[in-house]
Amino acid sequence: MNKDAAAERDITDLARTQTSAPALEFDAAEWFSRRELPGDLTAHTTDAELAEIVAGQEHDCATHDRPARHILVGADEYLTKRREELREQDRERLAEVVTQLSKLTNTRNRMAAEQNGWGDSAREIAERVGLAQSTVRDSIKRGRAAAMWTIGLTARQASTLVTVLNGTQTDDAVWDQQPIQCLVDKLEDSASDSHAEQFEVGLADLLMTVRAWTRLQALAVLEAVRLYWAQSGTHGHDETLAAVGLVHPRYAKRTD
Repeated sequence: MNKDAAAERDITDLARTQTSAPALEFDAAEWFSRRELPGDLTAHTTDAELAEIVAGQEHDCATHDRPARHILVGADEYLTKRREELREQDRERLAEVVTQLSKLTNTRNRMAAEQNGWGDSAREIAERVGLAQSTVRDSIKRGRAAAMWTIGLTARQASTLVTVLNGTQTDDAVWDQQPIQCLVDKLEDSASDSHAEQFEVGLADLLMTVRAWTRLQALAVLEAVRLYWAQSGTHGHDETLAAVGLVHPRYAKRTD
């Protein structure tokens, strides 16, 4: 075959594989709107790896619809922006984890401080209510006091309630002690009634209305209520107490 014949064949082959239509540009945003992002594109993709991904996408675009020719435009910028968005998502997740960790650390520190304060607080309550310090401390640790009362009274009111129920209230009461005294009077009136049902109504009213300020205050209030009943001769109503979830270890085995 002479050179002229070879050249003619090459021209024929080239004409057979080409079309008269020009190459079409394919915008990267439109291209990726029709398909998912490459799975190997992550927040940790390096620039070199990103260049390989771009080259692969450009090849896929050029060959996806033959014999038409397509050129992918802006793939590098588009995928670089997507990588930055993935990195920003990682930064946001990391910030959220840091915030949660900070909250957990604060909770741990608060609980540790509370536990360290149990000794002094238990000692103070033990002196006020006449219990062994170990009994008070163990009750707090087991969380019994937590189920006894809910937050409602101020610290001053809770302290006043203990004072009133222990029978040491003076005549010059401050203004916020009067509601508590009314509850005590109501309980006393119910206890003197011959009908047990009316007494239980008054007792439940006191138990469900009075709210202690803290767990430690709650334990003191509970013990003061116990002592008040014992002094009034009404200590035989432990079942009513238990019905509202108030059981203290000092009286758990009492049968009288």
